Amino acid sequence: MLALYYDENCLYCRDVRGAADRMGVALELRNARTDPAHAEALRNATGRATVPVLRIVEESEERWVPESRLIIRLLRERAGVPDAVPRWLDEAMARANLVAFPMVLLGLFVADPVGDVLVYSGVFVMVVGFIWPRWRAR
Repeated sequence: MLALYYDENCLYCRDVRGAADRMGVALELRNARTDPAHAEALRNATGRATVPVLRIVEESEERWVPESRLIIRLLRERAGVPDAVPRWLDEAMARANLVAFPMVLLGLFVADPVGDVLVYSGVFVMVVGFIWPRWRAR
């Protein structure tokens, strides 16, 4: 059984639901925002109330998978959909914003033209880091 704990207003949840629909993977949807029982189950299992989280129950094993990128990767594996993007690139893009924000801050204090390059590069990396998970969910 695959149960997705989600919130209708969460963009990452929409990405996961859209990817599951396109791959033909059936998910039991559990809205953690409107149903207090689902929210409580999520907090008890993961220690937090953030979504999306996929609960996998197979035979005697139960797993909770947070993070939309990991959920979509797992759904691809289950549906047999090949992943054209190498794992290292996917992981690097997930960490892009960790580098981009300091680049922008540093660029604000460094003299032109180096400062301009840092600011523009940092903003570019932030935009790509924001778009990447949505593009991958296609």
